[in-house]
Amino acid sequence: SSRFSNKQSGRPDRTCHVAIVGASAALMVTMSTGTPVSALDDGPQLGIKIIPPEMNNSGDELAANRSKNAKLTWFFRHGQSTGNVAKSAARAEDKARGDGKSTCEDMYIQDQAHRDAPLTALGVEQAEKSAGKVALWAVQPTLVVVSPLTRSIQSAAIIFKEPLLEGRARLVVRPELREYFPRLQEDRGRKIAELLACERLQALPAWPCIKAALHEAAASSWAQQWDEQWAFGPSYEQHINDPARASAAVAWLLEQPETEIATVSHWGTINNILNREPWTEGLQRTPVDRGWGPVAWPKGGLVKRFEMPNGGWIAAVADARALTVTR
Repeated sequence: SSRFSNKQSGRPDRTCHVAIVGASAALMVTMSTGTPVSALDDGPQLGIKIIPPEMNNSGDELAANRSKNAKLTWFFRHGQSTGNVAKSAARAEDKARGDGKSTCEDMYIQDQAHRDAPLTALGVEQAEKSAGKVALWAVQPTLVVVSPLTRSIQSAAIIFKEPLLEGRARLVVRPELREYFPRLQEDRGRKIAELLACERLQALPAWPCIKAALHEAAASSWAQQWDEQWAFGPSYEQHINDPARASAAVAWLLEQPETEIATVSHWGTINNILNREPWTEGLQRTPVDRGWGPVAWPKGGLVKRFEMPNGGWIAAVADARALTVTR
């Protein structure tokens, strides 16, 4: 791991640990079996066989009853973003007008001012409330994996500020966790240099950890493609709609040594990953809307729509070792 200091920033000299983890930068990530993810019919699974009935569960009881080497995984959604607010307002205006048209929503979709939408003041407050709840857990994440979109980075840095700054958890940014829905400007990313220059991120107490996670060495496996192609480049929509992306995220998580992992991402990302897990087997699926880009979602659609609130999460036990899979 690398150690970064914040001596020159004028902030307290708090340090942060970030592990430099290698992984394929290609869309077709190769797993330890040597089989490309995109060549598999269903892709790898974390091994989640049971979905807790309620959101915002601590995971302490799950941790006490899990088998050895099983991963306790929290799936967090970012706090409210400016894009969330703009979309809700546009839809409300369209509904109030009563002509059945989506004029305001169409304008919102095309408005580039919403690109890579940050948190609102309420979104920050939601993340802070989540941080207070996390502090009460007996078992906490030692690995925090976050989408490269600003609202998710902000949320992760706020929710896990203390564990990150105290060196009890490491922060990793992974492009596989970005949001779906390529029509939305808020889901278009920014280059790493733009993120490093972002005053909103720099103002966060956990900025040393963010800076370390975006450092050239830490992001070397994906930074160039993100900057040139994926963030908002020629392959932007292809990257969002790539059917192998969710599987690539799972494959990367399975390779990590930690057994307590939090992901901080998006509504679509969480729903996409969870609806590929073993708990869905034999259950009826509902096709997703055509506008979502169906090829990027599980075959047949979703078994359940997890209506994850902003700043909310769900914890589940993932035991891939217990799966018996013949490929």
